[in-house]
Amino acid sequence: MSGPIQIDSVDQFLGEHDPDGKLGSYYSLLKKENRKINLVSRETIDGNLTGIAAASLMPFEVLGHLKITRYLDIGSGGGFPAIPILLTQVVEHAILIERRQKKAAALNRMMVALSINADVLPGSFEELSLEAGFDLITMRLVRLDRSLLDKIIDLLTPGGHFIHYSDVDKSHDETNTASITYCYSIGKPALVGSFTLFEKV
Repeated sequence: MSGPIQIDSVDQFLGEHDPDGKLGSYYSLLKKENRKINLVSRETIDGNLTGIAAASLMPFEVLGHLKITRYLDIGSGGGFPAIPILLTQVVEHAILIERRQKKAAALNRMMVALSINADVLPGSFEELSLEAGFDLITMRLVRLDRSLLDKIIDLLTPGGHFIHYSDVDKSHDETNTASITYCYSIGKPALVGSFTLFEKV
């Protein structure tokens, strides 16, 4: 595991990644949609949206600002990490997968309102047939096992990245990937977490 990434201020961090304040529009839409369907917890809606947005963007402290041709997010839920990434990185096209139809519909409404070029696919990642060639794949709050990791890595371009927003079982020893887990601390009181970055080699 890599040494911790320490960010003193959530607001300063988000201001650097989102200088035009686009995330504010997302928060408003998410709160509106969350009144119709439970996309995120009440605790998150009431006070932790900025912290989760910051955690969503934390891997780009390592990766830098990317130009992404094709991006895939698995298990998109209320839009973290996909929407903060889409609002702050250069992404030509994205696919968001959400197994629950009502959540997928809410995500699609937010995509349209935010003028984001993305397809929201309702269904299970394991059941969908996707064409390989993604530069970036992300996954949050979904358990990663060996078969799922193999399928994800197969979809990446050479040099492409998969970000799993969690610690990863080191028994996932892949010959065609390099991986490292980073821990981070944001703000005071600190929001702490980790993510694992895979690169297809």
